[in-house]
Amino acid sequence: MNQSFQTLYTKLQEITDNSTGSATAGQRRRFEQDINDTQSIVCAMKGGKWKFLEKTATEASTASGSSFDLPADCRKVISVKVTVGTTDYLPRGIESSKIWDHVDALNFGNSDRSLFWHQRGNDLLVAPAFSSANATITYTYRKRVKEMTADDYSTGSIVSISNAAKALVGTGSTWTNAMEGRWIRIRGTNGDGQWYELETFGTTTTFTLAKEYQGDTISAATDAYVIGEMPVMPSEYHSLLLWRPLAIYYTMNENLLQAASYWKMYDGGFEAGLSPEVGGLLGVMLEEEREGEEGAIVDSYADLESYLHNYDVNTPPRSVITFSDL
Repeated sequence: MNQSFQTLYTKLQEITDNSTGSATAGQRRRFEQDINDTQSIVCAMKGGKWKFLEKTATEASTASGSSFDLPADCRKVISVKVTVGTTDYLPRGIESSKIWDHVDALNFGNSDRSLFWHQRGNDLLVAPAFSSANATITYTYRKRVKEMTADDYSTGSIVSISNAAKALVGTGSTWTNAMEGRWIRIRGTNGDGQWYELETFGTTTTFTLAKEYQGDTISAATDAYVIGEMPVMPSEYHSLLLWRPLAIYYTMNENLLQAASYWKMYDGGFEAGLSPEVGGLLGVMLEEEREGEEGAIVDSYADLESYLHNYDVNTPPRSVITFSDL
């Protein structure tokens, strides 16, 4: 079940009887931090190679362009595809900065058929540089996990949205650009009760959804709704963000029996030293969310030399390439 950031810390306050009085302000901040810390810890497991952290974006090439800005939330590029007209090209990734510098020194010139790509900081570098501005660069990357900070928002109501459409119209609301990436659920009698990601901000009363709305068409209505900031983890595992903070809370309050119960629900007691193996819901997540091998990566000079010799191109950048003297 989807649980927004506010839902999570409110539940923590209620379970621990910290939901009333001004004295709970400090505890709420602690719960909020523990929720974010837990999500960061979980997302860093497996080297951060979770499928749910993957995202795709596109960029238009520029004439003679060889460097392109990556999105602010990009942590690591996984793969790149270049589309020229109806033809797709799959340049190979180079992780080593040293190898990339040698490739760059080959001076391939300009071509719309990219051979290689490299991530340097928040820039995507390609070789050869593009010869025109008619190519589409599509890249898949793993996004950074940012801290959740936003309370739920439910001011105003929903006026309209059509079945299989993405255009959402509200009234009495003050939606903002900062709400992009949050999720909305229409709670009125006409809504389907499902959560939908908000993709593109329009105005204070208009938004575009990331996916088509699957409920019945809403027209000239005043349906209640809620916008919440969601964890990046799949909804089936949102309870992890409850159980670890509860385990920490009861440990700090010296209720070790209650703490042990939540540790076991969270990871089988592994983090607390109660089990030699990861279990609990986190163990289920690790088992079910395993990722396959990534795309081919150039990781040595021999690999690069072999690739260039065997790559079938109409106008190869160089007839003979050796790295024996590097």
